[in-house]
Amino acid sequence: MERLQIKRWEFKQAYPQSDIIWEDFTKDSVIGTTKTVILWVFLLLISVVLVTPVLITEYWHKIEENLDLQYSWLRQDTVNEYITSLSAMIVSIILIPFLLDMMVLMEDFRTKSQRQLALLNRNFIFMMINMLFLNLTGLTTIKSFLWEVEKQELQTWPQFLAKQLLTTYNFFIGYFIQLMFLSVGFWLLDIPHIVVRAICKCCHNAKQSRKENKKPFVDTYAFDLGYHMSYGLTTFAIAMVFSVLVPYVPVFAMVFFMFKYYVDKYNLSFVYNTEFRGVGIIKRRVVPLTIFNIIVYQLINIGFFASKAEQQGSNFLYIGLGIVTAEILTIVIYHYYSKRQRFLAHKAMREEQKARRAETKLL
Repeated sequence: MERLQIKRWEFKQAYPQSDIIWEDFTKDSVIGTTKTVILWVFLLLISVVLVTPVLITEYWHKIEENLDLQYSWLRQDTVNEYITSLSAMIVSIILIPFLLDMMVLMEDFRTKSQRQLALLNRNFIFMMINMLFLNLTGLTTIKSFLWEVEKQELQTWPQFLAKQLLTTYNFFIGYFIQLMFLSVGFWLLDIPHIVVRAICKCCHNAKQSRKENKKPFVDTYAFDLGYHMSYGLTTFAIAMVFSVLVPYVPVFAMVFFMFKYYVDKYNLSFVYNTEFRGVGIIKRRVVPLTIFNIIVYQLINIGFFASKAEQQGSNFLYIGLGIVTAEILTIVIYHYYSKRQRFLAHKAMREEQKARRAETKLL
């Protein structure tokens, strides 16, 4: 026992067999990390330079000019607002998630839950920047947003994020309406599943065409849990930010979540396959991201009210930041305290088991 150092062993819950990606267990971790870094650089270059809502809007305006499109039944401003919100939705909900899906498929993950967790984290980051921060600050690209953040001092970040809070709510109302009818309808009609299944079936038939014993095609498309969780968290964050100043924005978000709940429930129950049985790894990540959304909501509203206060604005800002800092410290302390309590409870249980074994030997 001393030679094996059993006292230093750590026991953790094993992953279910359906969650393990067996072919990735033998792959080199260094090569996998290098591949991840290269793919991240590639993704950042694409999302910052090539795939932005502004570029899509500019391309549409060029198409309008070349084809001389006229909207006699609508105002041009209404069309421009619709195209702006639609292009933001296309980039944040379709193009960037598609690139992230291709990225994680090329990476090496030992479990499927870790792959979904990576999708959750990365989609959440890009959706929060593209949909919330860029539109609140009036900036057009992630590149310009990062430059502005670098110029700002730390204590001015809340005011920087909230400077156009009351002028952008129309954009988010249009965005929620499009989510309700376009995005939810997109998943209700099962369009992604149909497209992916058709492509996979064509590839399968091409591979089996030269074989004598042909294998039947098996549809393995599963519910993209990481994408849908990040999608819902970002929408929840937008609704919370406007819940105080523009209360009818959360009403549109409520209707969207009602539609999405029933559509996702139907798809999970009758349409999609079960990819794996998890051990709660996604749930454990959703809680910190939800707390992050609440902190962002508090910071933005503190910055807004501080910018509107003429004389006591700085005092209001620093008091609010102090309260948020106290909240963060309380959460961190409670997290480590509960972790320590679980460790002590486990240690006491092990000592009790050891004492019982010793009593059994004496008897």
